[in-house]
Amino acid sequence: SLKPKANQMNLRDHILSEAAKIIKAQGYAGATMRDIAEAVGVEVSSLYNHISSKQEILSSICFSIGQEYIEGLTILLNNKLSYKKQLKGIIHLHVDLAAKHQASMQVFEEEWKHLKDGEMEHFKEMRQNYENKLLVFFQQGIESRKFKSIDQKVLLYHFLSSLKWLNFYFKENKTLDIDLLKKQLNQLICNGLIL
Repeated sequence: SLKPKANQMNLRDHILSEAAKIIKAQGYAGATMRDIAEAVGVEVSSLYNHISSKQEILSSICFSIGQEYIEGLTILLNNKLSYKKQLKGIIHLHVDLAAKHQASMQVFEEEWKHLKDGEMEHFKEMRQNYENKLLVFFQQGIESRKFKSIDQKVLLYHFLSSLKWLNFYFKENKTLDIDLLKKQLNQLICNGLIL
């Protein structure tokens, strides 16, 4: 009885993956359950056995990626590494997640605005939680004289905006040396920040 359950989970993941590609291409408002069913190769009625709505798809994508960001950041910040190694780790986290979730990342970055009511608020709280953790990290780095003395909010938003373009970069560059990209980002960001 485990096999059908495993297949159902694989089908759900496949549905989410195909849905992300369609939402990325057509936008949340333009994507339909019929489009998603066609891409998955099932009837629309079968699709509803695994996913209740387009909103559930959007929610699943946004919250699973958001959770990966928070878990990755928490692990990095709990390790007793130097500020420079933690900063590099955070950069690598962003690169790795953008590479791993190429279609879903654009949905996460752009389409979260279509989340409804409580889910919208929960998503904003999750994002704020991530930003707050980064803000504390930067503040502690400045206070420890490991980072240049720059307003923490300016530093936070500069850092995040310097990584936000990654999903667009992966869209354009299919064959990419991820290690080289990490090295180049480390140089650009760390050299401007580390004392």
